[in-house]
Amino acid sequence: MNRLIHAVCLLTSTCLLAREVLTSILLTQGLDPGFLFLLLAPPKLFHATGSLPKTYLSQSAWHITLLAIVGVGAGAVMTAVIMKYVFPYGWSWPQSFMFGAIVAATDPVAAVSLLKQVHASEELTTVIDGEPLVDDGIAAVLYAIFLKSVQGSSESASGYTKLAFQLSAGGPAVGMAFALCLSAWLKLAGGNLFADLGMTLVAAYGSFHVADWAVPTSWQQSPWG
Repeated sequence: MNRLIHAVCLLTSTCLLAREVLTSILLTQGLDPGFLFLLLAPPKLFHATGSLPKTYLSQSAWHITLLAIVGVGAGAVMTAVIMKYVFPYGWSWPQSFMFGAIVAATDPVAAVSLLKQVHASEELTTVIDGEPLVDDGIAAVLYAIFLKSVQGSSESASGYTKLAFQLSAGGPAVGMAFALCLSAWLKLAGGNLFADLGMTLVAAYGSFHVADWAVPTSWQQSPWG
């Protein structure tokens, strides 16, 4: 039975990777730039979120969320104002805000490395390390909203609010469902190294692709794709 589960898990994870490779080759006769995003982003995000200490993460969740919202929002606004009034591109406000959303997300790799070297508190490191994960999500939501505006969408304010809610809640909901299933698997049926590894790969890539399919926007419209 364990061998069968092992085979199924490895086959599923292999099919997820092979699908992207074959699609890229068939469509472009080469590697689509978005392929690297789909290949590298799921395990990177999975590892980054999974390595955060749960105790400090629960204590710092509101700090992380507040810093991300204020930081990305302020960064996007300031960048938009500069692009509108300083640079001679003649961009509209939606175009300026879309660019602001693209560059607003931060990735404090050097800061986290320095904090670990000086043996800073785990709580501070968790806040600095966890905040960029929320940054990316908020920046992606803002980008999708302003992209629709740039494309001439006639959505009302309620339509944009609905889109923002779908993007903000859809991905985390899918991720939570996969996380609960993986946690239940590891507790109840885990123990086989290869089966556990296969299920982890399925959770990492499966949650990313299911969220991409379920949420009404695509990585193909993303500045990171």
